[in-house]
Amino acid sequence: MKNNVFDKLDIKNSLELKIYQRHCLYIIIQLLRNILQMYRIFVLRNAICIKEKLLQPHFTNQFQKFIFLMKNNYFMLFACCIPVKGIHRSIICDTQRSKYIFIDNDVYDILIKTKKKSLSTILNFFPQDSHLSIVSFFDFLVTNELGFYTESPSNFPPIN
Repeated sequence: MKNNVFDKLDIKNSLELKIYQRHCLYIIIQLLRNILQMYRIFVLRNAICIKEKLLQPHFTNQFQKFIFLMKNNYFMLFACCIPVKGIHRSIICDTQRSKYIFIDNDVYDILIKTKKKSLSTILNFFPQDSHLSIVSFFDFLVTNELGFYTESPSNFPPIN
């Protein structure tokens, strides 16, 4: 006696056998279509990811990424933070918190000359090797809550 799958089924004639075989074939074809559709979606998603990676600029370090993201932003001191130039060094007076921070006169000049200028414009004034120190100083001011980055400096007029 043969061990056939169809022997275990209660199929009485060859017509029922053919119908059952077609039904099985139909299910297999549907499975293959689903697998093909999933493969197409997988390939399409990977192609989109690869395209996005190719279009995204390559950064060698976090500083370059920061500059790329912030290039259209402007640095502004808060209205209550007033830079004051001295003979040997300058300060930024925070009139709201009644505190002050000493800065070099060169940094004071940078703050005054670069008002209402974007970060990329400010960095274009200076050589490449000084960009990191300039941005780190702006970040120092932001972390000490003396200034902020904005995309629209016209929304923050000076106090009269």
